[in-house]
Amino acid sequence: MRGTATLQRLTACGRQVMSRFTAGCRRLSGSKPGRRQLRLGLVILTVVALVAVLVPVIAYRTLFAAVGGEAVVLSVPSGASTRAVANLLAEANVIRSPLALRAWIRLRGLDGQLRAGEYRFDPAHDAFAVLDRLIRGKVVEYPFTIPEGLTVAQIAVLLEQKGFAAAQKFREAARQTYNYSFLPANKDLREPLEGYLYPDTYRYVKGMTERQLVDMMLRRMAEALRPLEAPAAAQGFTLHQLVTLASIVEKETAVADELPLVASVFRNRLRIDMKLDSCATLNYLLDKPRPVITMQDLEIVSPYNTYKHNGLPPGPIGSPGLAALKAALEPAETKYFYFVSRNDGTHAFSVTFEEHNRWKLVYQSPNP
Repeated sequence: MRGTATLQRLTACGRQVMSRFTAGCRRLSGSKPGRRQLRLGLVILTVVALVAVLVPVIAYRTLFAAVGGEAVVLSVPSGASTRAVANLLAEANVIRSPLALRAWIRLRGLDGQLRAGEYRFDPAHDAFAVLDRLIRGKVVEYPFTIPEGLTVAQIAVLLEQKGFAAAQKFREAARQTYNYSFLPANKDLREPLEGYLYPDTYRYVKGMTERQLVDMMLRRMAEALRPLEAPAAAQGFTLHQLVTLASIVEKETAVADELPLVASVFRNRLRIDMKLDSCATLNYLLDKPRPVITMQDLEIVSPYNTYKHNGLPPGPIGSPGLAALKAALEPAETKYFYFVSRNDGTHAFSVTFEEHNRWKLVYQSPNP
């Protein structure tokens, strides 16, 4: 809003008028005929000029100036009238005069343009700054981050912990239909949107629904996948296959430099139709992931069990980040077919099964 600037211009104009009248008064006071009448006229004009300067200043300070005090967080309900909003602001000690604000809104033709939402008003905000926020919808935003590799269920819990969504409602929203071409039509998926809620930093606005949160993450995934679609197709991969592979790569290592190496192992195995043997796909099937997979886990009956089924599982097992997506698309050029954890977050990679077993003896054998 330009209310403050307008009042400042009026004040400056009034000062200029007063200055000119004062100068004229000095020149005419020494003139010969009608000197008394001229002096009287100049006095009146000087008073008018003073009024022109002082009235805007007094009006601003009395009706529109910042109230001061502490910052106020206030929710403006949807559908509230201008009168109701002005009264709400005055009751919260955000503005000085609700009547003056309503008059200014009507004068400027801004009725019906105040937006609902949660706002934060600083002590330095005058009525015009407050109105500017309400018209532009500058509501309070709460940043939050979805880490790479989380499942839909884990994202739901995280949002509930932050107070942004109910976990169950979020999961229900994640099972609804959304109009994005990259989403799979496979009905055998454990979660229809698993892997597609893009890990990133977002901003929550009070009043957002669970569906809006899901849609916000899907829009971000659409942006991430757009430049990868053509290169993936050139390699014979659908976007769903790419996201699925990337989700496994994301889960298998937390070390960014290892992502292309892990991806190379799985791409090499896929090339010769060798089972992926990914522990991450088994952990996806367990209620609580295990650091070490048991022999019983290997027998789980599921298309997600890559120890029993060749190729990729039906769908992603978590949400891959951009680095994992790029690694799945452009893996390192290696002859690796195996890797084993060094128990420090990194892995030892092998070309042959014999070499792999040697590394297992080094890193996975129990201490004597």
